[in-house]
Amino acid sequence: MLFCKKRILIIAVVVLTLTAGILTWSYFHVSGSELELPDSILENCTAEVTVIEWDAPRTEQELDQEQLRQLIELLKDSSYWREKSDSLTGNWIKNYHIFLNFTLNSQPQYLYITGCGDHAIRITGSLDLPYMGESLLIQNENWQQSLDGI
Repeated sequence: MLFCKKRILIIAVVVLTLTAGILTWSYFHVSGSELELPDSILENCTAEVTVIEWDAPRTEQELDQEQLRQLIELLKDSSYWREKSDSLTGNWIKNYHIFLNFTLNSQPQYLYITGCGDHAIRITGSLDLPYMGESLLIQNENWQQSLDGI
């Protein structure tokens, strides 16, 4: 009888530990599709990218429609890890500032994406999207290379 109670207790502890692990992972892991960026963002949109490197002059570029499509795909195809921080911090060699200005339902909207190298991004703007204003650690090892390729 004691053996049976011990076995049940061990099974309960294992199940609770697995459940806690899954819940923690699902809270902190963010897939790109969870960002819920509207597909219509590609219509009537202007995008400006500013790249700031510590050892190079600041560069600014306006994206064309194909580059904008690639950027949206990169955001949606990547995964992220929520970081409980009010700001992006770190000494990153390359910082990205992406400003998207578009019309949604006849209303002017904007999104501002700040990126610290291939480490983290933060999205702010006029839309009420999930994870807006949160620091998201990038879980895509080709992020910076892909962004530079755009």
